[in-house]
Amino acid sequence: MAEYYDKLMDDPKDKIVDIRKWIRKHNPEANSILELACGTGEIVKPLAKKYEVWGLDQSKEMVEIAKKKVRKGNFFQADMRSFALDKKFDVVLCIFDSINHLHKASDWKKVFKKADEHLNKNGLFIFDVYVLENIFKPWSLSEQHSKKIGKSFIFEEMQKLGKNKVLSKMRIFEHKRDNLYRLHEENILEVSFPREKILRMLKKHFKVLAISDPDRDRPTNRSEVLYFVCKKATAK
Repeated sequence: MAEYYDKLMDDPKDKIVDIRKWIRKHNPEANSILELACGTGEIVKPLAKKYEVWGLDQSKEMVEIAKKKVRKGNFFQADMRSFALDKKFDVVLCIFDSINHLHKASDWKKVFKKADEHLNKNGLFIFDVYVLENIFKPWSLSEQHSKKIGKSFIFEEMQKLGKNKVLSKMRIFEHKRDNLYRLHEENILEVSFPREKILRMLKKHFKVLAISDPDRDRPTNRSEVLYFVCKKATAK
């Protein structure tokens, strides 16, 4: 997926505008950023102009692309549930619904704990989540999408599995030559939890400064994406 990742994902421009706004508002002295599940480095690439940026991802291929894309960045392969760095940061990010790819609440808690451990005093943790129960039309249990990239084709079928689970079946027909294509298939399961449960999981490590819906003035029960802007809790 690494080769096609940037073409599959939405333009991050608006996300980066919001991230910069939250950092200026809540931690204006920040100078270092760590992104969890950084993919190909598309989020931290523009941020590297002002901040020292680091990124980790479980995919070796994603990390290699990020290293080439963001020359001033520091990238390495690691699991965001269990990484350990001899460094702390002013901001930790986890964007593009990456945390939804963890299927257990216990794994979300591990990420929150690791983010806390790697933040400086007054550090910010900013992450987004898909509210999966809201991303389908009420009468629909599945959706299909297709996209053409050069001479290659991408087909995605998203299936709703219960209230808070979605399975994406991805098929990429990579054009090799003439009428020859190579098929790549990947199934991606995402899981979400109610907002109240996420807040309870965060409470041990963070004070939640804001919850934002990028499509509305404020979150509602129809929100499809939520951003959590959190500040490292003061040690007791």
